[in-house]
Amino acid sequence: MPDVLGFRAKIGLLLPYTNTVVQPECDAMRPIGVTNHTGRVENVVRPVNDLPAYGLTIGQGEPFVRHALDRLLPCKPDIVLLAHSLDAFHGGSKGASALGQRLSSYAGIQVVVPPIALDAALQALGGIRRIALLTPYMPPGDVAVRTFFEEAGYDVKRIHGMRKPSPVSIAETTPAQLREAITLLDGPDVDAIVQCGTNTATAAFAATASVWLGKPVIACNVACYWYTLRQLGLTDRVPGFGDLLERC
Repeated sequence: MPDVLGFRAKIGLLLPYTNTVVQPECDAMRPIGVTNHTGRVENVVRPVNDLPAYGLTIGQGEPFVRHALDRLLPCKPDIVLLAHSLDAFHGGSKGASALGQRLSSYAGIQVVVPPIALDAALQALGGIRRIALLTPYMPPGDVAVRTFFEEAGYDVKRIHGMRKPSPVSIAETTPAQLREAITLLDGPDVDAIVQCGTNTATAAFAATASVWLGKPVIACNVACYWYTLRQLGLTDRVPGFGDLLERC
């Protein structure tokens, strides 16, 4: 018998202890008959005042993810979205793919990782090669993000890391700050702007920004949730979050 509320699909969301953005944004994009079920992942401690040490922490969160998976899987989700992006960028394009494969094998169901979803979103929108990147990270995190997209075949024209001092402070990023950052990143040499990081509230803002810039502004959580739905074979059009959910 199907789940009474999640009769079309149950999506597992794995997000850091400190993340307050993923759950409400994904719930806002949720089609009828689909339910979201969250598990919390312990944060890797990243010393923001010691950048070499910060860099060494990138890619070290997988044991915490597996621990959280053990506690999420008993509700029997149909797919899991790892809504925690920095560690998933470790190791470039091959590293992201390998992480998704390892976690999927461990879980016994598909686990979506953000870099792969963002790449799929860019491909779905078509004709995008020149991009600018917005992150909440310190410089070592920006290097990991740039490496992924360059290895995936994109020409990264610019990257702007907002250097948030703590995971919680990422969720304090205002629309005015996002507008300022996106304005700095934009230019005639850029086909699209990609926002990385799941605790920056960008889902609705990016749809609006795409209109006034006249080019795609891709929010991480929108790309991830869109990709997760499409992997389930769900093609619902959800208004208010831009072309990915409305047309692709």
